[in-house]
Amino acid sequence: MPVVDFLLQGLDETEDHFAALNRLLDLPDIDRCTISVAFMNVTGAGMVVEKLSRLADCIQLFVGIRNGITSKQSIDLLRSRSIYPYCVDTASQAFIFHPKVYFARNSSSAVLMTGSANFTLGGLVKNVEASVIANLNLSLPEDAAIAMKVVEDFEVLQYRHPENVFLLDETYDLDEMVRQGLLIDETTQSQRANARATLIEQRTELRPRMNLNVRRFSVARRSRVQPTENIGIPLTTATIAALSNNQLLWKSGQLNRRDLNIPTGTRTHATGSMLLKVGDPSQDIDQRHYFRDVVFSSAEWQSDTDPSYSHMERCTVMFRIIIKDIDYGLHELKLSHNTRIDTATYLQNNSMTQIHWGETVKPMIAQEDLLGSILCIYAPDEGEDFYTLTFDVE
Repeated sequence: MPVVDFLLQGLDETEDHFAALNRLLDLPDIDRCTISVAFMNVTGAGMVVEKLSRLADCIQLFVGIRNGITSKQSIDLLRSRSIYPYCVDTASQAFIFHPKVYFARNSSSAVLMTGSANFTLGGLVKNVEASVIANLNLSLPEDAAIAMKVVEDFEVLQYRHPENVFLLDETYDLDEMVRQGLLIDETTQSQRANARATLIEQRTELRPRMNLNVRRFSVARRSRVQPTENIGIPLTTATIAALSNNQLLWKSGQLNRRDLNIPTGTRTHATGSMLLKVGDPSQDIDQRHYFRDVVFSSAEWQSDTDPSYSHMERCTVMFRIIIKDIDYGLHELKLSHNTRIDTATYLQNNSMTQIHWGETVKPMIAQEDLLGSILCIYAPDEGEDFYTLTFDVE
């Protein structure tokens, strides 16, 4: 049976994943080394590149890309030492390559470390990370079987998805991969304009979505949701409960200049917000209440403190922003809702809720190539507290 230890980084000044990884790489006479990480930056790669270079003939390093973190500088550093990683591109931001596995083997023993630590300074030293470390005796059948499965499973991943798992040798242009949004450049601030290669006309390499075996969960639905008491008006159409895991809550119609805050002329003032409306007519929602009372009902809404705007409720909500399959991370956005039911806007069944893009997100979406795109709002995943906004051209 394996001799198993547990590492919780942050409890000891010297016992961290960097120390544990160094011990793993110091295993004598290594004939196979397999490392898999979701994220890698140049600092993380630089911490172990010397030891990895000694294993260049027997190492397989798998690293996730198209995630907004893995950088061209980290790849460049590895390639300068004849270490060519296997990049894993799922070709979708709906899910990413995420395993953290460190494995080294010789003829008689092996060490396997798996947990939460990526190839970054935070993952190896600074963050609170955890891993299980198994020391395997390969003369024991059960230990040998574990070691073999680690190697074989990554070989199967390559075999089944040859277009998504590829060796990043010298033929790949890292600057082009940055332009395509597959890698980031650590020397410059990430900009929306640098990631437009998800547009078909700008992509030099169209990669199929990586279809993995993913467990499917049934989605709980409710046929009727009552609005908050201060409105006092029941919803008249069937609605979907907002708390279902990763559920599509709303789909817009084609976005226009007003939605995206793209000025129509030099004197046009962009409002910085977008009305949340009926959107796709197949949704059959009452836009006056749906967003306040269903989609974002759990947010901490508060009335405006200015007496002139006391009818306005406001809150902040965390969103993950994905634009044409490029993940731009988490952003806190403001929402506002007009609670008055005696206005012409309300009586004409118009929208009463707005999302405010803010100074960070507004430049990302005020782009001509997003005209006509579709905005979708997804419910938080299980255990998460943020919604997901996606902008895609259908």
